[in-house]
Amino acid sequence: MQFDLGKSCIAKGIAFCQLFPPEADPSAYVASKRLAEVSTHYGAEIDWHVIKQDYSEQRNTDPHYDQTYAIRQFSHRKEISVSRLTDFEWWGQRAFDSAIFYQADVMYSRSMMPGSHIAASKYKELYPSVVWYAEFSDPLGFGTNNKPRDSRFFRVEEMVYDKADFIIYTNENQREFMHSYCARRDIDSIRERSIVWAHPVIDREYVGRAQVDYSLDGDMINVAYFGSFYNERGHKELLSILSNPKVVLHIFTPNYYASNYHTINCDIRELGYEPERLRANGSVGNLEMLTIASTMDYLLLADIDFPGAMNPYLPSKYADYLASGTEIIALINSGSPLSKRSDSQLIKVSTNVVEFVKTLKKPIE
Repeated sequence: MQFDLGKSCIAKGIAFCQLFPPEADPSAYVASKRLAEVSTHYGAEIDWHVIKQDYSEQRNTDPHYDQTYAIRQFSHRKEISVSRLTDFEWWGQRAFDSAIFYQADVMYSRSMMPGSHIAASKYKELYPSVVWYAEFSDPLGFGTNNKPRDSRFFRVEEMVYDKADFIIYTNENQREFMHSYCARRDIDSIRERSIVWAHPVIDREYVGRAQVDYSLDGDMINVAYFGSFYNERGHKELLSILSNPKVVLHIFTPNYYASNYHTINCDIRELGYEPERLRANGSVGNLEMLTIASTMDYLLLADIDFPGAMNPYLPSKYADYLASGTEIIALINSGSPLSKRSDSQLIKVSTNVVEFVKTLKKPIE
């Protein structure tokens, strides 16, 4: 279903996104880029009013991204505070209450966090004619350990299935996985309203926009990893890149010093790698990341080890890596969404990782 309103038409839009710039968060970055895609699909220029959560005291911000890219995607932005960050239901109610006098033509909401869909569902009840685009960044009902979450998360999925005009998934595996545990009898209707959109890639004009002073050893093979470490996407497999003595691994992560400093350094010594070939850094903003990534020889990415028959997770960092133009070494699991990609920058490694790494050479200029 496509709404052919003509590009000259300006529609009124409302976006409920608990996570949205200036927060330096992967979901916030995706949400800001997604607004442009929704406008294109809807068939009109949309004047977006964004309602987000106030995370100013809990999360880092990215003012550079906010003032260069994100600010071009909306005309108004309102922040809603809640006393407990985990109370997404209360945030959803307060976000809806703040929007009841603004009647929009089109609406977008994204989880995580689930409160975004709660606010949007209530808004759809008040204004049934609004065209609702609801995005699931990941499955809500099940976590990365393939264990069910509490019933509140399933209820949010039901709200979306009940009322959304378009349901956005980031990959085909995610859609099939979520539909597999959906017990609704109208699954055909849900599928007809579904769209698979990979995470949006920022325009190449933003690569190099942020000036960053970060030095590299030109005689070594410089490989960078950006992102957090999780139990399902740990550091040991990533460290295997150091099995090539010419590799220097540059890590940019928000939780390196907090929780993994001692463990990672012990592992490096245990594996017999030189500690000086690991350069650990705190996280950087999205545009700074693009600048640094574009100067590297390779970028490193790893699948989540999902303990189920179908891995529903496509790392959002992959879209950022694509924008940089640098080749991507992806440590993949069989059948994962990442394993099914065929982009020219992508080097997929599924077995014999150490043997592959030993043959790694600097790209030809």
